[in-house]
Amino acid sequence: MSKNHLLIIVALAIVFGLTACEPHSVATSPLLTPVSPLPTAAPLPSSTWTPTATCTPRPTLPVPTSTFIPTPWPAFTQCPTPAPGGPIGRIIFSGCGEHEMLRSEPGCTHTSLYLINSDGNGMRQIYEGIGTISDLQLSPDGTKLAFSDSYYIDIGEQRYSSGRGYVLDLATGQARPVTPDSTSQHAWALRWVSNELLVYAGRTIEAADSSSNVYLTDVHGEEWHRQLTDRQVGRTSILDIAVSPDRTQLVFAEFVLDSETTTVYRVNIDGTGLRELITYPAGTRVVNVAWSPAGDQLVFYPVPMGFAGSILNLV
Repeated sequence: MSKNHLLIIVALAIVFGLTACEPHSVATSPLLTPVSPLPTAAPLPSSTWTPTATCTPRPTLPVPTSTFIPTPWPAFTQCPTPAPGGPIGRIIFSGCGEHEMLRSEPGCTHTSLYLINSDGNGMRQIYEGIGTISDLQLSPDGTKLAFSDSYYIDIGEQRYSSGRGYVLDLATGQARPVTPDSTSQHAWALRWVSNELLVYAGRTIEAADSSSNVYLTDVHGEEWHRQLTDRQVGRTSILDIAVSPDRTQLVFAEFVLDSETTTVYRVNIDGTGLRELITYPAGTRVVNVAWSPAGDQLVFYPVPMGFAGSILNLV
């Protein structure tokens, strides 16, 4: 090959090399548009929510205060000092007999009834008791006083707890027994039904297993009395009696000595419809029963035997 031909070949190679090194653009097809584009997201809901149903709003609770305010005790009004020339009432109470006030031993073997003016003057004895006077009950018209006088009696070689019920006329100062003789029946817990009638608890003296019952009597004496209940459950003691405000019913608490249980009963004033209301467990005595002024509720005062505390029960 001649020298000229070699130079031409080298020159062509250089030209082709430079052309291959020059920058150039590569034709590419554009991105295809997807057939199903992504859906546009729905806008977020607003902050205000509208319920689809009606709801009952919750009650607003009271906000506790930081300061505790205790419930005040009821106010007590002291008895006013009687003014000179003002009205003076009378107070009846039982206390030791006059001849026992000088005794050095505590207590007394029998008590008496005294009358004193509300100003503290004019005290006088109006009845001298045989034993222990209790259950003072003023008649509805305020003219008579019923009470029981309890004591021990000896029959043969046995000693029994006994006593009678009395009604004292406050105008005349005369006391009249209104229950049977104390050698046959022990009477206590006299309660007024009217100005003429009373109920009381009684038990046969000599029957060791006799039950206490409720009796009806009048103010004219011990000749007339009627037994309202017929309890035959062993030796029992009626602890209290209460007459309803309308004078048609009474309740009484009966303590059974063998089981040491107390049961409260309700009965009509004529002795019908005896109904048991509540029985307390052994070892409990109901010392008081009472009606509400409207006569629709009862209050019981049970006391555990041998325990100084107590609880009121409302029925």
